[in-house]
Amino acid sequence: MHGVVQDITDRKLAEIERERLNTELQEALDEVKTLRGIVPICMYCNRIRDDDGYWHQVDAYVADRTHARFSHGLCKVCEGRHFPVEAT
Repeated sequence: MHGVVQDITDRKLAEIERERLNTELQEALDEVKTLRGIVPICMYCNRIRDDDGYWHQVDAYVADRTHARFSHGLCKVCEGRHFPVEAT
């Protein structure tokens, strides 16, 4: 009687790691949110209209539909327009 013994430990460990990575990737893909299609936006106030006809601020609309979060600041153009420096 003859037999062959082969150590498959490395192969089994690689298979377990591959399954773990696949599970992790699938969980990440399940978390992804994307905006698609045409987004109706007001040309004056930049509010966005949702599918129900309600208008929302851009930051709130995007935050509700993605994982993006906003940090608000003030650009130089708006700073000059809304807070002009008066000559002394």
